[in-house]
Amino acid sequence: MEIEDIYRLYVNDLYRYLLSLSKDHYRAEELVQETVYRAFLHIDDYQGYVKPWLFKTAYHVFIDSIRRDQRVVLTDTPFLSSWVAKDLTEETVVEKDGYGKLLTLIEGLPINEKQAILLCDVHDFSYKEASEILVQNINTVKSHLHRGRRKLRKMLQERVEIHEP
Repeated sequence: MEIEDIYRLYVNDLYRYLLSLSKDHYRAEELVQETVYRAFLHIDDYQGYVKPWLFKTAYHVFIDSIRRDQRVVLTDTPFLSSWVAKDLTEETVVEKDGYGKLLTLIEGLPINEKQAILLCDVHDFSYKEASEILVQNINTVKSHLHRGRRKLRKMLQERVEIHEP
């Protein structure tokens, strides 16, 4: 597969993933460019599934950028003042309040739990693929995913209770 084909197929997914990590449109674009550049440099050395490899590369590009900047940019999630969902299923939340607000809630999770949810639930990677991307044991990823989902449910419940009469 040529790098142009890979770019066309995965650029939007990479951008959304890196935007969720960096929380900055311009930085996400730069990180996508760096990810594609690194993929271009090593495309001949790699054989296997491209998407997990690209996401692993993107994750490492993001971590490298944090190390380079010597700071982590994590902001508090804004209070969802318009939250009115009564049903706590993820499908209902997405339907009523949109994908963006669910991602805003996910941003409030610790980084390991956020990463697990983004990779497994948002980007549909398997546990094995997520563990390879994050360079963690598969059981560690499952634990982070379980804790993250539990905290996410709690955040959803708290917002529903706040808005009930």
